Amino acid sequence: MSLSPSSSDNVPVIRFLLRLKLLLLGVLIMLAIVLLRCVQIQVFQHSKWVAASQQVIQRGQLVDTTRGTILDYKGREVAVDTACIDVCVDYRAITPEPDPKWLRDQALARLRARGGLNSRQRTQLIEDEQEVVRGNINLMWAMLARLPGQSAEGIAQTRQTIVRQVEMRRQAVLYRTFDIAVEKYKATSRPSTERSAFARFIEWLPGQRDEGPTIDQFDVQVGEQIRPHVILHDVNDKINNELAKRLESFPGLSLRPGVARKYPYGETGCHLLGHMSRVDRDDLTNDPFNGDDLREYLPTDEAGRGGLEALAEPILRGRRGKVVRIAGSVEPMEETAAIPGQSVTTTIDFELQKRMTQLFAHAKFKHNDDHIELTEMHGAAVVIDVATGEVRALASYPVYNPNTLDTDYKRLSTDDINQPLLNRATMAALEPGSTVKPLIGMSTVTAGLSTVADTVQCTGYLILNGIRYSMGRCWTMTEFHTTHTGVPSASPHPSGMMDMEDAIQRSCNVYFETMGDRMGIDRLSEWMGKWGLGHVTGIGIAESPGRVPNQVPVPAYLRRSTAWFAGIGQGKVLATPLQMANVAATIARGGIWVRPTLLSSADKSRLDTLKARQPSTMPVKEAASLGPDRYDLHIKPAALAAAHSGMVKVVNTEAGTAKVMARTDMVVAGKTGTAQAAPFRYRLRDKDGNFLTDAAGKIQTATLQLSTDGAVNPQAPWYRGTGKSGTDRAHAWFIGFAPAENPKIAFAVLVEYGGAGGRNAAPIAKDVLQACIDAGYLGEAKTEGQPALGMLVP
Repeated sequence: MSLSPSSSDNVPVIRFLLRLKLLLLGVLIMLAIVLLRCVQIQVFQHSKWVAASQQVIQRGQLVDTTRGTILDYKGREVAVDTACIDVCVDYRAITPEPDPKWLRDQALARLRARGGLNSRQRTQLIEDEQEVVRGNINLMWAMLARLPGQSAEGIAQTRQTIVRQVEMRRQAVLYRTFDIAVEKYKATSRPSTERSAFARFIEWLPGQRDEGPTIDQFDVQVGEQIRPHVILHDVNDKINNELAKRLESFPGLSLRPGVARKYPYGETGCHLLGHMSRVDRDDLTNDPFNGDDLREYLPTDEAGRGGLEALAEPILRGRRGKVVRIAGSVEPMEETAAIPGQSVTTTIDFELQKRMTQLFAHAKFKHNDDHIELTEMHGAAVVIDVATGEVRALASYPVYNPNTLDTDYKRLSTDDINQPLLNRATMAALEPGSTVKPLIGMSTVTAGLSTVADTVQCTGYLILNGIRYSMGRCWTMTEFHTTHTGVPSASPHPSGMMDMEDAIQRSCNVYFETMGDRMGIDRLSEWMGKWGLGHVTGIGIAESPGRVPNQVPVPAYLRRSTAWFAGIGQGKVLATPLQMANVAATIARGGIWVRPTLLSSADKSRLDTLKARQPSTMPVKEAASLGPDRYDLHIKPAALAAAHSGMVKVVNTEAGTAKVMARTDMVVAGKTGTAQAAPFRYRLRDKDGNFLTDAAGKIQTATLQLSTDGAVNPQAPWYRGTGKSGTDRAHAWFIGFAPAENPKIAFAVLVEYGGAGGRNAAPIAKDVLQACIDAGYLGEAKTEGQPALGMLVP
């Protein structure tokens, strides 16, 4: 029997060795593949993966820009960004719950600084110190809310806005990264199962589905998450010094240099300039700069509100810069410089504006006994360059300081008696009184319903078709119980038969009521609209359209009498000082209406270009169709000549109603207006500024007490009782242009509750004219002795 192994006994061994060799071969192949892949990644695709890794860990930080400067007509700065101090807080302390890692780091830093970090009690010490830090943060927010002009609600809202902004930035980064992935995905071929999974994934994107992953499930970080954000903007020195003492005890608090919008002229032009305020939901939803991530609005941005700040927003707003860094690196990986906003030039002369504003702060109020009192009066004054339509002054009184508007806003907005936030030059739509008489006369003649030679006998009462009406008396009969044949005594009308020129000179109510009757309510309204009443001028800032008679429902039995009173600027017709100044300018141009403007021609052109490219960039909501910027009313030359001559006589003759305006160096044309006014009623508020209501929930109101010669109401010294009784209420108007023979400027003055236009509006208009002369807007004055009744060329 043999003891040597058989061949069959070697089979398992051979098989084992074969499997071992195959396994080793597989390992070697896999190792080779890994090595080849490493070579591919490390050598051939090195730059690609470096860029990809950098993209994952890069941090973008926005760089603030500055807003453009607003310059006045003569190049003075009237709105400018200046250096200031902002109170900032680290984002990780702004969130509802402080960031845990940051909170721990703050606690560790404090413990190390005190040298009290015992390793055996380390965990407990850190936990205790974290609670101390958390308490300090709460104390910080409470202190900020107690600062002047602040509140807990306001601070909380600011924090919420900042958090929302940062979350929006994170989403933007995520979506942008995802868009890149989508494009790469589309360029590759994937199995259908993977495409289905991909389709399910994109459903959670905005506007698709609420379910799915949230942004917190992705490690998306932006620079805003680790830097301070402005909580209080442009604090004063007292607050700055107080907070500087608390920087060590208040984690995350810092005081940093910033930029604030300042208005060097203070109260002057406050309504005209507008102001800045934080953007709201509408701004973000209808962002005119959407698509430009460095210019579009962020929730903590400010935008121009009202006035020139809003009108020129597309020009004034700059473009932010951006710095991209790799996390932990100081050197920027990518940098985009910020572009400052461009400056704009307004047509307003702010020194002239300042002087005109002061005329209302120290108005010369003439009493019945002719003594003059210097007092504050509410009102507005407008000056327009006749040739160009550029507005040289747009004054409104009372005023406020735009530099302190944030802290003063509650007081200003709840002052229902003085209404200091109201721009009376463009928003005070009141009955214009007799200032409409020249345009009524010219319109009636041009419409073919009268001639300049047609006469109307003024008996002191309105007589139509032989019927004498109890209403519609002439002012001479109301005040002096006589007719124009007795008033004025120094220069009475010889017959009482008034033609158009006479009627303008003597401001005869009966004549223009008769013209209103001939026109009728609809034709009268149509012609008033041609002169610019009843619709906005389109100047570019907030303005009232005013009203013409047929824009409100009028019962059939009142339509005729409504036309009578509209013919003398009473009843259903309302106009703003800007509109009436433009009426005067239109007469001065010979019946050419020109849209008034507040921007230089170059800036207006720039703004129009932006509007044409992107209409939504216009923050001011203008009318859908404003019509042409310039058009001819085609007023008959004879009517223009009669209106011109009558307005010259208003100022330069004894029978005129504005003799106070007469000058020896220049002929001035004008028209007074005395518009009956309703009693002043205002809403009642409690000490917190809330409206008081009755049991039915209706807001309670009160009637303001008149100020009279013997008893001035300290609450409203401007609310004057006038007339012989001292208890009449009327708004005083004056419109005009100068020089009469070659008009350069047109103007309008409104004095609220100022009484007679010739008594209390004309003197202010005289000072306005002098201010324009001193500013050089009237050229060389005419010497005495030259002809007074120049003719305008249509």
